[in-house]
Amino acid sequence: MKKIFFVLLLMAAGWSLNAQVTVYRASDNTVYTVPTYIKTNFETTYPGVIVVAWEPVNTFWRANYIKDNRVIYVYYTESGVNYKAALPVVQNNVPEEVINTALNVYGPIVYGITKIRAANDTDVYQLRLLENGTTRTAWMASDGKTVTDVYKVKADDGEIKVKQE
Repeated sequence: MKKIFFVLLLMAAGWSLNAQVTVYRASDNTVYTVPTYIKTNFETTYPGVIVVAWEPVNTFWRANYIKDNRVIYVYYTESGVNYKAALPVVQNNVPEEVINTALNVYGPIVYGITKIRAANDTDVYQLRLLENGTTRTAWMASDGKTVTDVYKVKADDGEIKVKQE
């Protein structure tokens, strides 16, 4: 009986300590410890969110998760004040299937998607990606494949002609 009581006490103590400090590992294996009051604030405000990635951004803490084909970013100041942003920013009637494909291919770094017409009269999607505070552009077809030469079209005689806008 004493062993069972001791094991239960040890498990309760371990669970209590685990609730105090949460450690998150980023994709580059950097370990972050999110302050308890920020984590508690997040869990109270967004009770159904399970998969959350945390990282410090300047003087803020940023949590991100995916919900309804959008990457939701929640920023917390050191005082616990928060605000939310939903990405990607979508322009020119981008279908939800394309948004879902972009998020599956690139993950939560998708900042914005714009639908454009390529030189060969197909729909192409310009993706703006935000990685470690730096933006870059990628071009994607609706099936998720990378597109190159968006503004070039081959002529019948083998020459490459640039489409004039």
